[in-house]
Amino acid sequence: MHPCPRNAILLRIITGTVVVVWMSLALFTMVTSAATIRVPGDQLTIQAGIDAAEEGDTVLVADGTYTGDENKNLEYKGNNICLISMNGPDSTIIDCEGVGRGVFFSDAESPDSYLQGFTIRNGYYCDYGGGILCVDAGPSIIDCIIKDCTSDRSGGGIDCYYNAYPTIEQCVIEGNSTGFPGGGGLYAGFDSRPKISECLIRNNYSTAEGGGIALYCLRPEISDSEISGNSGRGGGGIFGQLCNARIERCLISGNTSTHSGGGMQFEHHSEPKIINCMIVGNTCTYDGGGISTNKGWPDLVNCTFSNNHAGDEGGGCSTFYSTADLTNCILWGDSPDEINGGVRAEYCDIQGGWSGQGNIDEDPIFRNPDIGDFHLTNKSPCIDTGTSGGAPLFDIEWDPRPLGDGVDMGADEHREHHLVCSPIN
Repeated sequence: MHPCPRNAILLRIITGTVVVVWMSLALFTMVTSAATIRVPGDQLTIQAGIDAAEEGDTVLVADGTYTGDENKNLEYKGNNICLISMNGPDSTIIDCEGVGRGVFFSDAESPDSYLQGFTIRNGYYCDYGGGILCVDAGPSIIDCIIKDCTSDRSGGGIDCYYNAYPTIEQCVIEGNSTGFPGGGGLYAGFDSRPKISECLIRNNYSTAEGGGIALYCLRPEISDSEISGNSGRGGGGIFGQLCNARIERCLISGNTSTHSGGGMQFEHHSEPKIINCMIVGNTCTYDGGGISTNKGWPDLVNCTFSNNHAGDEGGGCSTFYSTADLTNCILWGDSPDEINGGVRAEYCDIQGGWSGQGNIDEDPIFRNPDIGDFHLTNKSPCIDTGTSGGAPLFDIEWDPRPLGDGVDMGADEHREHHLVCSPIN
C-alpha cells in the first residue's frame, strides 16, 4: 500500500547529533496550510470535497456507497490532491448506476494526484473509459477495484488517452466490457504510457481486441500482475499494436480469443519484451494459443508456456511475417503443436524439438500442472540448463537467479521451498 505523501521537516542524524534542516518560510507555510477535508463530515459529496481542496490537500472519504451526480464524473481540475477512502475499496464504493464514469483526469494532474482505496462500479460511458478516463495526465491509482463498467468504444474499466501516464498499482480490474477498438479491462493509446503493477485483471470482455488489455502505445509497462479469464477477438489477455511493451513477472492464464492470440497478440511492428511470465491455459480459434504475432518481433526470456490451445496451429507460439526470439523458455503440453512460423530459440525446452544452441526436447517434469503448479521438480532437465546471458536477475517470484552458469529454463528458478506459483497472493 502506498500512503498518500506527507510533507514533513527533515531530520538528519550525523555522528549521533540530530540536525534539523529548516524549510524556507514559504515551504513551511505551504506545509502547515495543507488540510484534510472529510466527506461527508466537512463536505456532503465527494466532488464538493475535491472542489474545496487546494494543492497538497487530502480528501478523506468515509465508508459507504456514494451515488448521484456529485459522487461520479469526478474531476480534480488540475489540483494535485489525495482522494483516499478511510477503510479501503471494500468499504467505500462509487456506484455510477449505469450512467457516467467514476473519475475523469484531464488537466495535467501529476503522480502526486492520488486516487486510493475505492471501488468504482457500474460505470457507463458512450465513448471512452467506463470506469476511469485519463487524458494528458499521470495520476496514481492505488488499491482500487474497477468492476462492471462499460464503454462503447474503448477502455471498459480504464482508458488512457493522449499522453496519459498513470501509475496503476494493487488494483483489481474485473468484469468490464467495451467495443472497438478494444481493451475490456484497460485501453492505452495515442502516446500514453501507463505503468501497471501488482494488479489483477480478470474476466473482462471486448468485442474487438484485447479482452483484458489493449495497447496502442509505444512503451507501457506491466509487472507482477495476473491477467486471467479475459476474452476478446484478438489477444484475449493482451493485445498490442505499434507497441514495445515490457511485460515482466506476470501470470497470463485462461484467456480466450475468438481469432488469434489466446494469451497475447502483437502486430504491426510491435517489439515487446516479455520476461519471467507464465503463459498457461489460454485458447484461441485460429493460431497462437499462448502468443500470436503478425509483423511483430517479440523477445521472450525465461517464460513458461503450457496447456495453451489453438484451433489451427501454434498452440504455444505462432508468427506471421515475424520472428520471435526465445531464450531460456519452456514450451510443453500446448496443442496442436508448440510453434508455428519463424522462431529463433536458444537454451529452450521445446516439445517436439527445435534447432538452436542449447535447446532440448525433454519433459520438464512440472510439479503438478493439473492444478496450475508449474514449478520444476528436482529431476527436471530444465534445471541449470539455461544461459545466464541476458537472463533476468530474479524469477517470477523474485527469487534470485545465479549470476554465473546454471540458470534454469522457464519462469521459475527451482527452489525446494517454493509454493504453488501465483504472482498475486
